[in-house]
Amino acid sequence: QDEIEHRDWCIDELNKNNRSSEESYDMKASLETKIADFEKTIDYLNKEIEATTAAVAQMQNQMKRAGENREAENAEYAQTVSDQRMTQMILEKALARMKQVYA
Repeated sequence: QDEIEHRDWCIDELNKNNRSSEESYDMKASLETKIADFEKTIDYLNKEIEATTAAVAQMQNQMKRAGENREAENAEYAQTVSDQRMTQMILEKALARMKQVYA
């Protein structure tokens, strides 16, 4: 009777051990899958970071060029305004002179 109980206990423990081992193997496989997914995600995000960094650098370069263009346009505008003021002064002087001559 004791041998039968001991044998049953051994079989039961062996089955528990097998189930526990299978659960551990399943958990290991699941974790390895998660690790692989995370590694893919890390690779994807690193590529996204590189692309975004390049895009930011390009935009900064474009902003710099746009600022330089605005400065050049502003200088041109200032010169045009100056020229128009000078022209206006000359025309006012000419008008005043003509009023003196023809008045």
